Amino acid sequence: MNFKKWMALGLTAALAVSLAACGQNSESAAQQTAAAAGSEDVQTEPVEITFYSYTLLNASAQEATQKLMDEFMAQNPDVKVTGVPVSNSDMAARLQADMAAGEVPDVAQLPFRAMDFAINGLGAVAINDLTTEEEFDKNFETFSPNGLALGEYDGKTYCLPFTFSTPVLFYNGTLFEQAGLDPNDPPETWDEVLQYGQAIKEANPDVEALHVATTGASSGEWIAQALIYSNGGSILSEDRSTITFNEEGGMGAMQMLRGMADAGVHGTMTEEEATEAFSNGNLAMYLQSSAVHASMKKAAEAGGWDLYGAAMPAFTGKEAVPTNSGSALFVFTQDEAKRDAVWRFLQFVSSDRGYEIITAEIGYLPLRPALVEEGGALYEFAQENPLLGVNMEQMTRMRQTTAFPTENWQTLSASLYEMVDKVLWTDEPVEQIVNDTAAQDQELLNG
Repeated sequence: MNFKKWMALGLTAALAVSLAACGQNSESAAQQTAAAAGSEDVQTEPVEITFYSYTLLNASAQEATQKLMDEFMAQNPDVKVTGVPVSNSDMAARLQADMAAGEVPDVAQLPFRAMDFAINGLGAVAINDLTTEEEFDKNFETFSPNGLALGEYDGKTYCLPFTFSTPVLFYNGTLFEQAGLDPNDPPETWDEVLQYGQAIKEANPDVEALHVATTGASSGEWIAQALIYSNGGSILSEDRSTITFNEEGGMGAMQMLRGMADAGVHGTMTEEEATEAFSNGNLAMYLQSSAVHASMKKAAEAGGWDLYGAAMPAFTGKEAVPTNSGSALFVFTQDEAKRDAVWRFLQFVSSDRGYEIITAEIGYLPLRPALVEEGGALYEFAQENPLLGVNMEQMTRMRQTTAFPTENWQTLSASLYEMVDKVLWTDEPVEQIVNDTAAQDQELLNG
């Protein structure tokens, strides 16, 4: 498959703004109350809902997240959304501490891998229960079915996808050309990645050929899970009681990574070092979240090298199974008076207008696919950014990141990227690394 060279990321066309976003009432509850009383003297205090968000701390997403809140409040003057910035790494502990103190947040932004803990440990409320079944179904008619399914647990929807991306193979077209490779013909399998990487190292020994973003806490384990799924493996048994990533599929995925390291194709960089190396033109291929596209494009333009991108490579004879990074919104309020306000807030941030902001101003996927079709508000943006098409296609065949069903979920999640670190950075036999990690995790899972 040929891939056109990415065009510069830029918001050159003004996106259509519809302040009558899906699911919003033309009159606020406060206005209706005043009208019913027949008096302009009726004063109604807005309902206040708290929103714990880690993108409010993210320099590249803070402004857009605040815009979502501001536009919602402009349309709903009877609701006040108070944003509470909390880092991703601190979110679970902060939620536990505040809840123990009787301060229950109304909405919180958490990674998908926290879903089991949020439901069974923190008491998340099913979003379906905020409204009628008919209204819920109508609101999500044009939503990505695969996206919405990520929030399902025991037959109900407990979280709403918010900021969302899939893995993309970013690559340096200039380094490809120096190695005699066609940048319009990217590797589609891991066998081809190995071949391309060897050619790149032979032509330019001073650069790194490949880095897969599975190492360290800054990346987490979501791409490691995608590799295991793509090779026919799994993380847990269907009844969620047994660790399974040490079976054939998972073991084979880790053997593939060790082969890349043994061949000198995959280096021993940390995630931070890999990001810096790719930005500086010293790393040829980087499997990473599509969310970093904007920063990589700027780096390529500044460094005078050509940035390209392709879908996540597959294992030969198998279809790649992408997972997703990003976050979802969970509801924790137990206050009946707040539930309507929370439902309207969720409707807005997941509406056409909400995803215009999330996609064009942050860089995450629009989970309303019609937005990128001809006539949609993001059509021109999508034409200017072919990466979006790669992600939209991957979204049709992605799989939910496995969430561990225990209060030890963070330790279990960390164990996967720590396992990958050992596979890539040590000489310890892969079978021993994977089996030892699985045994350790099984003990944690058993409690």
